Amino acid sequence: MNKVAKYLNEHLSGEVTSQDFALSQVEVDNGLLARRPEMIVRAANMNDIRKVMRFLLSIGRERSCFTCICSWLWQ
Repeated sequence: MNKVAKYLNEHLSGEVTSQDFALSQVEVDNGLLARRPEMIVRAANMNDIRKVMRFLLSIGRERSCFTCICSWLWQ
């Protein structure tokens, strides 16, 4: 697990994973293109989403680019 995933796991109620098996499951949708994420965040509540977005904004100020894809998975 990378440093960002470890940091987020410590600060979120939900789960952050960067395991190859989980990443390969979400890299392809029904389209032709595939994009492998660096990590998956499964937020437990709205506060987790707020924390992740604030964290990404702080990284975005240091780096020139980042990608965030949000989707709700209802079970």
